[in-house]
Amino acid sequence: AETASREQLHQQMNQLSALLKVSATFRANAPLEQVLGAICSAISSALGYRLVELSLLDSETDLMIPTGWAGFAPEERRRLRTIRRQPGFYDVVMQPRFRISNSYFISHRDNPETELGTQWAFLPDIDDSTRSEDEWHQNDALAVPLQDRDGKLIGMIYVDDPRDRRLPSVEQVQVLELFAQQAAMAAENATLLGELQKSEAKYRLLTETASDMIFMLEPDGTFAFVSSSTEAILGYEPAELLGVAFSKLLSPTTAHTAPAYLVNPEGAHEREGRCEAELVRADGGLAVVEIDSAPVFENGRFRGEQGIARDISEKKRMQREITRRQRQVRRSQKREEQLSSYTATVLAAQEDERKRIARDLHDDTAQALIALSRRIEALREHLHASPETAEPLIDDLKELTDQTISSVRRFSRDLRPSLLDDLGLVAALEWLVAENARRHKITTRMKVHGQERRLPSEVELTCFRIAQEALNNTAKHAEATGAAVELYFGPNGCRLSVSDNGRGFQSGAVGPDLAHAGRMGVMGMHERAGLLGGTLTVRGTPGEGTKVTATIPLGDG
Repeated sequence: AETASREQLHQQMNQLSALLKVSATFRANAPLEQVLGAICSAISSALGYRLVELSLLDSETDLMIPTGWAGFAPEERRRLRTIRRQPGFYDVVMQPRFRISNSYFISHRDNPETELGTQWAFLPDIDDSTRSEDEWHQNDALAVPLQDRDGKLIGMIYVDDPRDRRLPSVEQVQVLELFAQQAAMAAENATLLGELQKSEAKYRLLTETASDMIFMLEPDGTFAFVSSSTEAILGYEPAELLGVAFSKLLSPTTAHTAPAYLVNPEGAHEREGRCEAELVRADGGLAVVEIDSAPVFENGRFRGEQGIARDISEKKRMQREITRRQRQVRRSQKREEQLSSYTATVLAAQEDERKRIARDLHDDTAQALIALSRRIEALREHLHASPETAEPLIDDLKELTDQTISSVRRFSRDLRPSLLDDLGLVAALEWLVAENARRHKITTRMKVHGQERRLPSEVELTCFRIAQEALNNTAKHAEATGAAVELYFGPNGCRLSVSDNGRGFQSGAVGPDLAHAGRMGVMGMHERAGLLGGTLTVRGTPGEGTKVTATIPLGDG
C-alpha cells in the first residue's frame, strides 16, 4: 500500500509538473498551435498515453481541424495537417452510455473499425502483443471534449494506447479534462485577442503574457501547493500561502458568491465549471482571475482540489476602456449631428437677416430716396416757374435728407455701432440699453462693477452681441416691463448678465440641444461665449423672469 501510495504521489507530482510546463508555455506568450502541442506532450508524458491528438472547431468552416498532437510518426503528422472533420465525426463515441466523468470511453467490444481505432499503424514503435480483456485494446477510444464558457463544443482531445495498458479511471479522466480546460481557455483567449485587435488596433490585451497560478487545495480548502507565478499575480511567495485557506484571499465582493468547491472542497457536491473571482493581493489591491479546477481522488477517496487561476484583470480593464471609447464616439457623433443642425439653422438665420435688411432698405431708405428724387424734380420746376416759392420746398428737402441720413445711421448702428470701436464696451452697452428702452418701452437699467477698462476687441464684440440678443429676446418673448444689464470687470476676465421680470420659462435644453429646441438665438450666444473659452448660462423660472449670464476669460490673464 505504501508503494502504491508513493506511486500515486509520484503520478500526481508528474501531473502537476506537466501543468506547470503548460503554464510556462502560456507565460512565454507562445502561438496557439505551440501551446496546444505542449498540452498534448504534457498529457502524453504525465498520463502515459502514446498517442494524443487535439482538434479545434474552425468557426469559419465549421470543421474540426487537428491542431496539436504527440506520439505520431512523421508521415502521420503530415497526414494530420490535411484532415478536416465534421463536428459529428465523434458522434460514434459521444454517446451517453460511453460517458465517464465529462468525457467518453468506448471499448473495443463496442467500437467499429473507424479512424479512431486504426491509428496504431502509424506508431513509431508498435506494441501489437496480445492484450487481456482488462487491458487497453487497439480499438479502444477515449475522447475528451473541449467546451467554451457557454458549454459549446469547440474541440476534442483524443488519446490512445496508454503505456501501462490500463483502462481509464475517473480520476485520470478528470485530470485529462483539466488539460482540456487549459486548451479551451487557450483557444478562447486566442479568439478573443484576435477580435479585440481588429476592433481596437491601438490597444492589445495583455493576457498573452499573463501567467497562470497552478494550485492544489487540501480537503479543508487550504493551499497544499501553489506555483511560483503566484508572486506575479498576487504578490505572495508560494511558501506564504501554504496552509492558508483559499477563502482568505477572496475579496468581500466575491466571498459570498465563490463556488463552494473552492471554499470547502470536501463538502461541495455541485460543480459550476469555470468561474471568476476577485482575489486580494499582498499590497491590498484586487486581482480578477478566471479559475478552472477539478477534484483529486486517490483510491476513490477525495484528496483535495487542483486547478488553474488566470489573471484577467487587464482584459476586464480593456473591456471597460473599449466601452468608454464607444461612449466617446457616440458623444462625438451626436455633437457632429448637433453642429450640422446648428449650421443649417445659422445659414437660415443669415438668409432671414438679409431679407430683413433688404426689406428695411426698401421700405425705409429706398422710399425716402425716391421721395427725395421727386422733390428735387419738383424743386427744379419751381425754380424755373417761380423761384420765390422754392424756399419751402428746399426746407422739406433738407428735412427729408436729414431723416434719410438718420435712418442709414440707425442701420449702421444696428449692424455694428461705432461707439463699440471708438469708446468701448461700456459706452456701447449704455447706448444699447437706451435704445431698448426707447424702442420697446421697457424700463432698462445698467450697472458697471469693478474697474472699468477697455477689453480686447473680440471680447467687447462678444459681450455686446450677447447683450443685444438677450435684450431682443426680452422684447420679443418675455412680456417684461423691466430689464437690467450688469457688467463685471475682473482681473482675469469679465462677466455680463442680462435679466428681466418677464414670464420666464422652464429650463431644459442647454448647449447644442437648444438648436433642436428652436432657440437658435440662445444657441448663438452659447457659441459666441464658447469660441473665447467662456461659458453661458440661461436661468428661467415660469412667472419670475429670465437671467442670461456670460463669463469670458482673458487670454493674457
